[in-house]
Amino acid sequence: MLITKNTLFELVDQLKLIGHTKLDEGLSSIDVQYFSDAEKLSLTTPVFEGGNYIPPSVKSSLKEGPALPRTSIKTYVSVEEETFSIQLHYLGLIDSVEPRPVLELLEEFAHIAEEWRDYLNEQGEKDLMHVRK
Repeated sequence: MLITKNTLFELVDQLKLIGHTKLDEGLSSIDVQYFSDAEKLSLTTPVFEGGNYIPPSVKSSLKEGPALPRTSIKTYVSVEEETFSIQLHYLGLIDSVEPRPVLELLEEFAHIAEEWRDYLNEQGEKDLMHVRK
């Protein structure tokens, strides 16, 4: 994830002032919320967009998930049946809403999200039918 210094400082300022913002970097976006009273940060991003359908192989693969290296943050996924999408979430404590810790957290979360996207797309391909002409 490439994030400019200016974007990072704007993001941190918005979190301090209004408690939430959206980071649009590359092909996806990350919703960021800061709960100052609890010193918690919440991150959410889509990892699968099914159009009008979530394939069975994708749903069944959620239990196992991708083989991720050990990470310092705990994430979880949720299925949004109404929008046929799967979201990756993080909710955890943050010592301070300053550029360095926020950037490190965003980078790790973005990496995990990309692993989930690749994994779910691979699983979805298992349900494709090949048609001969």
